[in-house]
Amino acid sequence: MLSLLIACLSAPEDSAEDAQTTYVNPPETEYPLDLGCTSKTDPVLALHGFIASGDTYINFERFFVEHGLCPSHFIALDWNTFSEDREDSYALMNRAIDELKIRSGASQITLIGHSAGGGLALDFLNISEHQGSVGHYIHIGSFPQASPASIPMLNIYSQSDLTVTEATAIEEDHVSNIDLIVQDHYEIATSSEAFDAIKTFLSLTFSEDNKDLLLHFWGKGIYFGENMPIADGSLSIYELSNGVRTSEEALVIAQSNSFGLFGPLPLKTNTHYEFCLTSDEGPQVCHYLMQQATTTQFLRFRGLPEEGFASTLLSAVPLDADETMTMVSYSQSKAMIFERDSLIIESEEVITESRASADQTLIALFHYDNNEDLMADEDPALFEFFPFLNAMDQPLLSSGPPVEISFNGKNLWVPRSQDSVQIAVLE
Repeated sequence: MLSLLIACLSAPEDSAEDAQTTYVNPPETEYPLDLGCTSKTDPVLALHGFIASGDTYINFERFFVEHGLCPSHFIALDWNTFSEDREDSYALMNRAIDELKIRSGASQITLIGHSAGGGLALDFLNISEHQGSVGHYIHIGSFPQASPASIPMLNIYSQSDLTVTEATAIEEDHVSNIDLIVQDHYEIATSSEAFDAIKTFLSLTFSEDNKDLLLHFWGKGIYFGENMPIADGSLSIYELSNGVRTSEEALVIAQSNSFGLFGPLPLKTNTHYEFCLTSDEGPQVCHYLMQQATTTQFLRFRGLPEEGFASTLLSAVPLDADETMTMVSYSQSKAMIFERDSLIIESEEVITESRASADQTLIALFHYDNNEDLMADEDPALFEFFPFLNAMDQPLLSSGPPVEISFNGKNLWVPRSQDSVQIAVLE
């Protein structure tokens, strides 16, 4: 199996102009293939917060690998934060825990929960039959409740968290507390400072044991909001140079399995790609990553559902305008906050106090021509009573040179398109 993985991941020698399309069949597993490496710490299961997905933890996964964890021993679960059925979520967690135990040979895992994921984690741990599988619990930006006394707990919170304002120290003997003071609600689940606290709690040290592992890239198609897997989806990948395709033909076309998993994907590090996801529901959605991959990565690609709560939430967003396109600016590692952050799109600063005050914890900003009049008018009130999301009336023409984006001084170019929704993943 490992030899097959190596063969699949060998970078093509042809130039982008001459390269032929590589077709990647659906994998046979729910999770990326086991690399067969060993770990210096227990495997990790991480639970994201409300309306997020497993890519919340893309930084933590890298940090753990740099401190002795085999990449195959980290699972960031994609669970449905809109669902009130805990049993479905428990089933996902138990399946992932069983997989981590098999892969690592460990008898226990480290559990991480951020925000709503912290609530799910504690509900899970309050069931006695689940407690024996968890050796340590890390609670991030969530309500101040303690794990059972038999499970050591690290509680990470911040005075600047304006989403869970109740988060504070937990005065229990088995709980360690750390206040990151200035970091926002999302940032405390992604930052190096948060991982420093985790490193101390778990007694981790830097390790080069896994530095020579073959880099591997996987993808997962999930529907926005509910995080349901996109089965039998198609992912077309193009190499980009300043937002322009270097070849008319896709470098890679991959098909997902019933779990939404794509891969392994034969990609190169330090390269910008266009990832276009097509599913049975909704429009094509193309993703553009500001941060080029330098290490192993498990990427999430979001589709737009045609039914369910998320579909209703997005019902006013135009998906088939004649002259303009819909784009989403998604910040992967922290909230976008007025007077702290800068997001410039087509020479316009779009982070304003009304769109991105500190208490809004803005993670994703939707850009579209609200009145379909090619004019920037008053922002739509689409997400007025919904956290983490906002929208602005910004007509972006669907033809012409790529849209130039600058986020806190880092640049990204997004192609214009009338055929797809464009997602700019900011870092």
